[in-house]
Amino acid sequence: MPQMSPIMWTLMMMITSMMMIQMKSMLYFEFKKKKKKKENKKTKKKMKNNWKG
Repeated sequence: MPQMSPIMWTLMMMITSMMMIQMKSMLYFEFKKKKKKKENKKTKKKMKNNWKG
């Protein structure tokens, strides 16, 4: 296995860690969505109004 330069190694580590964080956050949001499906529609309308400003 060829030896990587420290710059390349740090870049690889950064990319992999960012990907891991993204995956975890996506899974977390999916989990939250499934839990919030039982929530009433009034709060969703309020959230939409807040999003539009």
